[in-house]
Amino acid sequence: MLTRRLRKSFIMASFLIFLLPLFSGFNSITRNQGINSSAYEKVNASHSQVKSHPQSAAQSDRLIRESQSTEKITQEQKLTIQSSGGTGIPAIFSLPERFDPVDDKYTLLSPTDWRVDFQDGFEGDLSEWDISDNSTDGSQRNWGIDDYYVYNGSSALWVASGGADAVDPETTYYPHNMDTWLVTGVPLDLSNANLADFEFFMQYDTEPEWDYIFVGVSSDGQEFSGEWWSGSSDGWQYYNLDLSEYIGEPEVYIGWYFHSDSYNYDEAGYEGVWIDDVAVWVEDSISQASDSIQNGGFESGDLWYWEQPPYSTIEKINAENPNGGDYVAYFGGIQNANEQLFQPFYLPDEDISSASFDFWVNQFGRETKFNADTFCAELRNHDLSEILVDVGCLDGIESISDSFDPGGWLSVAYPLSDEEWNNIRGKTVNVVFEMTTDWYLNTTVYLDDITFEIVTGSSSGDPLEPNNYYEEATEITLPAELTNLTIDPDGDFDYFSFEANAGDTIAVDVDAVELGSQVDTYIWLDDADGNSVCENDDDGLSTDSYLTCEITVEGIYYVVVSSYDGRGDRNQAYILEVDRSAFGEPTPPPPPSPTPTTEPTPDPNLDNKWTAMLYLVGDNNLCDAYPQLISKMEDTLGPKLNDFLTITVLFDRDPRYCGTGVTTRYVIQPNGDYTDNINRWNLREVNMGDPDTLVDFATWSMEKFPAEHYYLAIDDHGGGISGVAWDETNYQDNLSNDELYAALKQITQNGSLKIDIFAFEACLMGLYENAFDLKEFTDYIFVFPTISWSSDSAYTSYLSHPDFDGTTTGQQFGNIIFDTYYESVGSPYYYTETLIDSSKIGAVQGAVNDWALTLLSEVGTNRDGLETARRNAQKIDTNIDNQLTKEDAYIDLWDLADELAELGIAEQEGQTLKDAIEAAVLRTAQRSVGDLDYVDTHGLAIYWPLTASGSYGAYINNQIYNSTREGAWDEFLTAYFGEDVRAGLPVDMGPAERQQTKRNLLLPLIVR
Repeated sequence: MLTRRLRKSFIMASFLIFLLPLFSGFNSITRNQGINSSAYEKVNASHSQVKSHPQSAAQSDRLIRESQSTEKITQEQKLTIQSSGGTGIPAIFSLPERFDPVDDKYTLLSPTDWRVDFQDGFEGDLSEWDISDNSTDGSQRNWGIDDYYVYNGSSALWVASGGADAVDPETTYYPHNMDTWLVTGVPLDLSNANLADFEFFMQYDTEPEWDYIFVGVSSDGQEFSGEWWSGSSDGWQYYNLDLSEYIGEPEVYIGWYFHSDSYNYDEAGYEGVWIDDVAVWVEDSISQASDSIQNGGFESGDLWYWEQPPYSTIEKINAENPNGGDYVAYFGGIQNANEQLFQPFYLPDEDISSASFDFWVNQFGRETKFNADTFCAELRNHDLSEILVDVGCLDGIESISDSFDPGGWLSVAYPLSDEEWNNIRGKTVNVVFEMTTDWYLNTTVYLDDITFEIVTGSSSGDPLEPNNYYEEATEITLPAELTNLTIDPDGDFDYFSFEANAGDTIAVDVDAVELGSQVDTYIWLDDADGNSVCENDDDGLSTDSYLTCEITVEGIYYVVVSSYDGRGDRNQAYILEVDRSAFGEPTPPPPPSPTPTTEPTPDPNLDNKWTAMLYLVGDNNLCDAYPQLISKMEDTLGPKLNDFLTITVLFDRDPRYCGTGVTTRYVIQPNGDYTDNINRWNLREVNMGDPDTLVDFATWSMEKFPAEHYYLAIDDHGGGISGVAWDETNYQDNLSNDELYAALKQITQNGSLKIDIFAFEACLMGLYENAFDLKEFTDYIFVFPTISWSSDSAYTSYLSHPDFDGTTTGQQFGNIIFDTYYESVGSPYYYTETLIDSSKIGAVQGAVNDWALTLLSEVGTNRDGLETARRNAQKIDTNIDNQLTKEDAYIDLWDLADELAELGIAEQEGQTLKDAIEAAVLRTAQRSVGDLDYVDTHGLAIYWPLTASGSYGAYINNQIYNSTREGAWDEFLTAYFGEDVRAGLPVDMGPAERQQTKRNLLLPLIVR
């Protein structure tokens, strides 16, 4: 007998592809009935394929949609069924243990927080399904597992592989007279869902028009509504059914029904239906954002929508350095200013996911006295008589620039607490900005880009849906950058409206490739009458779209975004930018990003003593230093790589500085002799500010290259209290200190697999608070309390040192790093470096607590002494203005205790603290230049800001460090600043810019 694999080569047939428009209205089938052929109707002409546009199926669909105005297509096919009944007994439901959502591509791409409620790849049994055979011909043939065709794994589900009379798809086509159901054995609970959909992969080949596969959804397990197909799918296809009609239902069933009639027209054999990789996705917390502020960027009119009292002199000016757009609001700059700018708006009386009051501020001047000049922000009641939410104040001495010229912009992000929201919901409130100055040393403030964003529940994974027609278009103000957008579901169109003037050059840029999204976008720019002004498919470099359009008539215009082939799902994510000037040439896409197909296997003859893991965050201006660093390791470290050392690297590039944005994972090879997907992988663009990226990299490195000792370095800009590792191509996301703590906890399995030495190759990470959070996960810490200097020879110098070999301990390697850096980076560079014994940081914490409790008693009786000690203690240049002043918020902890003791304050407790620091700090060294004198640094700093501004609120509320949860220093600061005073404005200082040395100053080898 010929097998079907051989027989297929002799069969020539033409199959009608039967396509029903997805989501165009559900067909209805009753589960306990069988087929009534006389009532069965062929698909009518309305279901035939739309003739394709010569360039885009999406544009053809668009013409049909626009011709129907806002009415969606709602055709419906009814099938009447009758059967012998009997559906079987539902089986016990359980989630397969093998499923890991991290390994699923849709988890990686989805812009919203979906979870998998049910998944089956049909690699085991069918105990989770209710399967029945409702045919009346006396044979039992129903759904069963088979390996003839599979989409993923080793098996899939075939329509006739189960039952007492099952057949083999290798030798037999599917039988006649089949009526078999496949239904989820236990209902899904969607009672708390905001979104849900059902996805699967299916391959079908049935007698066109007569035999068909139906997929449907039911709330009772009997009446199913869904879609059906007949003919050929031309191989495996991805399918997605929206379950939004069943949101809120406590019991929802998913079912497939296959029917074959009693004969074939042409006696040809047909393959049947295969199903694989079934998943039900649920979104419990989808959100939609709305901005309550009008003209928050001051681009419209003369302070339109904003009000001020008659005595105010606030102006809108065309600033040379606005944060966005062209204009800012100008406060102060004069003596005895008393200014107030406000805008009223109504807040909904409803529960919300979040509310945030955000803006950008730029303060500059020469004020030197406290409380002489202040700039404050708050939410007041309808008549401005009461402060409902106090955002905080910025004192004039905190000016970014000590001159009359603007400095840099600071971001203020103030998330409202539940209590604050409940205090203002359902009310008309005013967002208020106030500025006062005295008669001397004026202070000026620029204000820009104000938003008050409320996030509520929504019905779509795209937070701006519904915006499927002109009437639903999302209004945007140029320039605009919109994220977390999707083309979802199939046939989705996203409309965005804006105002344009004659003579404008409108640029529209869609980015999807960098997200790892597979959507192939097509965009139009339409005028107010719906006429297409210009359009684009691909930008010439990738499948992303890009266009520039000259506007000749003033008016409303629409950007329309769709997918080229009309397909869509929640993973078809993209970013949209629209502006009045061109963005420049589109960025070339990264090279293809294959999933590693061959995992490395360590050489069994290699005695791997050390694994070094280098996390190189190159999505910024440090990018161009890292390729040379990698090359030097390849050229220099060959003997050690073949002996006792493995080096893994994750390097994320910034196209602005490296020419490409590709991310690469390396296992460093001698002489750079790599084999792709064996020891070098080109990955999709990753967010190095996401803790999951660090966890994945370090966990992978330690699992694939287990060693006696581990070294992990994070190389990037740092900010101390604000964290480390800023990824500028991912919206300036960074690893906050609480995220780093959680990541290291996971990497080290809660400290059971410690990292021998952890290195912050970044600025300002030498706060004792940072070290305390690392103490359970690492033995030794190498850190810079001050600014640090990068070089393309750093790791080569460390790892090639002649004393580093297979017998080197963690402390010994820490000493090698310490000595190598200090001997290599000499004058004219200024810094402090520190090597810390993590096991001794707990004693430092205990000493800080006792010391801080003693200082608490001095707040009311000896405040002058506290201020004097703070003023005289060794500062760290926190704001990177190349001088040490009272504005610097990081203070050497040992020297602060010493200064207080000299004034007779907490002498005994201070000595205990200094002893603890000397025990924990194994080594510290300083280099000073000019005003940046670090001679009195002792290796660890502590946070004591000049005013209760910046990160102070988050610090004392235990939102940054574990040390404040377990210690008393934050209690001292609260008492020092006072609980009743207005809080400081929560400005985000961001990272300190790590500087690069001249490359000939760092030597690859150290002569001793």
